Amino acid sequence: MVPKKIFLASSSELKPDREQFEIFINRKNKDWIYKGVFLELIVWEDFLDAVSQTRLQDEYNKAIRECDIFVMLFFTKVGKYTEEEFETAFGQFKTTNKPFIFTYFKDTEISVGSANKKDLMSLWAFQEKLNTLGHFYTVYKNIDELKFKFDQQLDKLAVRIFIDRLRYRPLIFGGSSAGEMCKKYDFFDTIWNKNSTGFNSKFKPECKSNVFVIIDEATSLMWEQSGSHTPMLLEDAEEWIEKLNNISQGGYNDWRMPTLEEAMTLMRPCQKDNRLYIDPIFDKQQKWIWTSDKWIEAKIEERAIGWVVNFYGGSCSYPDGVEKRYVRAVRSIDPP
Repeated sequence: MVPKKIFLASSSELKPDREQFEIFINRKNKDWIYKGVFLELIVWEDFLDAVSQTRLQDEYNKAIRECDIFVMLFFTKVGKYTEEEFETAFGQFKTTNKPFIFTYFKDTEISVGSANKKDLMSLWAFQEKLNTLGHFYTVYKNIDELKFKFDQQLDKLAVRIFIDRLRYRPLIFGGSSAGEMCKKYDFFDTIWNKNSTGFNSKFKPECKSNVFVIIDEATSLMWEQSGSHTPMLLEDAEEWIEKLNNISQGGYNDWRMPTLEEAMTLMRPCQKDNRLYIDPIFDKQQKWIWTSDKWIEAKIEERAIGWVVNFYGGSCSYPDGVEKRYVRAVRSIDPP
């Protein structure tokens, strides 16, 4: 599980919004568990009981420098400490390109009689400062709108930044590299990583142009629900993929064979009702599938040797001699 820290800065007048934002992050974590990411929200209340030999604000600033996302909420005023927190985050970003900074201005009705001129001037000065820096804040009217807008930003970060993309380009490697890969991504494998609980996929079946596919929302990959009906040599498998693209299978022409990393996301940690180590949402005929990766000693009898995922035995391997395997094509929903 990869922790990502979010520092939330705001004045005391937005305490209800902070509390609702914290609830939102907790709920978001439930959605992101399968992506292998845990969001840790840091708010200034977390430091109140801490014993420190330095100024407490210095502790805040240290946490800001170590966070991955900095979120600032402001309404009718911007206090000097809140502004200092922004400056800390902005300075750290210029140096390290981290944290990602999001500022949200609550734009709602206020009582003119209760408005403080000094507070409003601090707000206007800060807004002008953001404009000078070229940093544009986002306006929200209520907590639901804030959650909706930040949720969109989180999802973009999830796809592009936070979650390690699986390798999609084929490589040539040996057994030790396969074992390291299984442990890195916690792929279940009866040989390399038998104590694993398996990759946390999130499968969703769909029909595309009369073709059944399985979308994995955890990896942004689209799989054929079935695949080739007969096993074939590796070179024939590559021709099979070409034919799928020529006929625009399911309405797409960017199908390919999966890398070993991608194919191993389908491996489950125990045999299912289909007696295979793969979710029964997939066709059970494709017990072994080719990948685009090659074994380090790449040829036997002038034929290429590809890595294979064996759902019958629950492991990845390379075939002994000249053997035939099935093809299950994949495509990236959000191409790199």
